[in-house]
Amino acid sequence: TDNLYHLYIDTTSNPNNIWQVGMVQKSIFSSAYSAPNVIVTDTLNAYASNDTSIFTLTNIVSGLGFIWPHTIVFSGQYFVNSDSLTDFGIIELSPDNGDTWIDLINDTIYNDLIDWGLNKPTLTGNSNGWVSFYAFFPELGPIFNIQIGDTISYRFTFICDSVQTF
Repeated sequence: TDNLYHLYIDTTSNPNNIWQVGMVQKSIFSSAYSAPNVIVTDTLNAYASNDTSIFTLTNIVSGLGFIWPHTIVFSGQYFVNSDSLTDFGIIELSPDNGDTWIDLINDTIYNDLIDWGLNKPTLTGNSNGWVSFYAFFPELGPIFNIQIGDTISYRFTFICDSVQTF
């Protein structure tokens, strides 16, 4: 709750956005990694079909990680339980306050500059519980001229098809 001002769930331009922050109460997905709250497509119900929902996290560059490239670490935990391999998630990075977006998982231009550590997140199918991930990408700082005080954004998108199997 101390950092929720860095979280933006857009329900103005996307009134059907299903991302929520709260205590999860589902049968398969019943606990948060860091209790009590989680960011989830719906705290109680199955996610809707034919949906694209987005939340964004922002961070103001305050250290030398992007400027003196060696310390940028992007990490978290995810839990996926989707009804088909055509329901999936995307994680993107904006080095310039939303003007440019880089698909961190599927990018082909900067992928050699993104080190996923143990493994890239698999944001489709079933993760069978919480999975941790981390990535390093300090070389993007010089490419995009990232400076102290710049806003870096991370956009998380969930896209699902028309088949509702849950």
